[in-house]
Amino acid sequence: MHNWSKSKLFSILSAINPAEWREFRHFIVSGIGGPSGKALELYEVLSDFHPDLNACSLTREELFFRFSRQKAYEDKKLRYAMTDLYKLACNYLKIKALQIDSRSADLLLLEELARRGADKAYLSEYESETVVNDIDIVKDAGFYFARHQSEYIHMNHFLPRQKRSDESP
Repeated sequence: MHNWSKSKLFSILSAINPAEWREFRHFIVSGIGGPSGKALELYEVLSDFHPDLNACSLTREELFFRFSRQKAYEDKKLRYAMTDLYKLACNYLKIKALQIDSRSADLLLLEELARRGADKAYLSEYESETVVNDIDIVKDAGFYFARHQSEYIHMNHFLPRQKRSDESP
């Protein structure tokens, strides 16, 4: 029996609730989070134990044989599969965080539009972000930090690319 409670993979997977667990499977299958390698097969085996992954009584070898269906144990393949699943779980939680924190998602969109030179879309988003921030009722630290980030993006990504109408002496 292996003590999985010290595993960072099991730690992050335990943080995913049962409803999200099903959604996480779709995320893996979709390929949005990157290549999965053997992560889906490992996910399927661990689904038998989720949400209480600490109850997993499998040894490393048993876990490997259940998801790989190979005759000989290869620790390297198990570690690769665990790493792939860990990275996918991290990417999944990043996307979940962006869905919750629309302020950060909007700022990332602004930065990406500015970086890609999509000026018309950038200006539209920047102006709507400024209007929303100006009427925001709660002007807490998060508000001022977001305003700072928005202006930083504007000054460092968008303004330097603009042509000057007249030459300065």
